[in-house]
Amino acid sequence: MRQRMRDSLAKDGIVVLDGAHDVLALSDRAAEAKAIVLRVGTTQKQRREAIRAAYARFPNAVVVVIAPPATNGVHKALEAGAWGFVRESDIESALAPAIRAVCAGQVVVPQRLRRHAIRPALSHREKETLALAAAGLSNREIAARLFVAESTVKTHLSSVFAKLGVDSRSEAAELALDPDEKLGIGVVRASVS
Repeated sequence: MRQRMRDSLAKDGIVVLDGAHDVLALSDRAAEAKAIVLRVGTTQKQRREAIRAAYARFPNAVVVVIAPPATNGVHKALEAGAWGFVRESDIESALAPAIRAVCAGQVVVPQRLRRHAIRPALSHREKETLALAAAGLSNREIAARLFVAESTVKTHLSSVFAKLGVDSRSEAAELALDPDEKLGIGVVRASVS
């Protein structure tokens, strides 16, 4: 993969200063780079941590993420500070133009991934439901608190999971309570007493 990236960039006249298996292994010469290209693990958390590590080490560069084919973490990568997103299958045609664009101040997201770039907003009721779930209430307790049927709570939680890209209450609660996600604003203020 690294060789494909190097070859693609060399064909377009972009100089590669360094190459390493992770940000911490990059040499100090990479500090001159205008862009850092990251190909990281498949989980959203791995991408977010790698992007933050890149900015901690090279604060003057912009980050372009190479994404595996089936990724759903575009919005998380952008929230973590990535300026560009290129799919692995598009390296030869899209990497060099993406680097040029992000160095010019543009954000680059392939058209077929744009719907994943922005997290859909939670409705007021979904926020209430998420806040109560994050506080540890059961579906039955949430239903009683909100004066709705338990099946309605399940529907709201399913919608929340889909919008947040998570599979469980604990993952949704983790996002709601994570200050870096900025999702807690308007969610976690609900009183559960």
